[in-house]
Amino acid sequence: MAGLITNAGKALTVNRLGNSTYTALSRFRVGSGTTEPAATDVAMTTLVQIGGADYKALMAGYPSVNATERTIICMGTLSSTECNGETLTEFGLTNSDGSYILYSHDTHTAVIKSSSVQIIYKTVDTFA
Repeated sequence: MAGLITNAGKALTVNRLGNSTYTALSRFRVGSGTTEPAATDVAMTTLVQIGGADYKALMAGYPSVNATERTIICMGTLSSTECNGETLTEFGLTNSDGSYILYSHDTHTAVIKSSSVQIIYKTVDTFA
């Protein structure tokens, strides 16, 4: 999955290269919206809480940056106890600022989450 990098996400990237007033990517969000992501998105279409929170931390060791390949890889996981009963269709990456920045936003085929389903989201963003 390669999420659409939002305009705010591009600004975050440029800022992190310069004066670093924004925090790095560290969280993901999920949702049930089906609206096509746009570069102007600043929030998930229909946010679904994960264990009572609006976000969850990325897996340990992520994001992983490969300067040679010009890629940023992020991974997040939903366990068998999270988001059960929800129909998930969207995924977004954010930083941890108080007013978070939606770095990327993507939709996917609906997954009905249950205790027998664990989900691992993986994004690979390549800068050409």
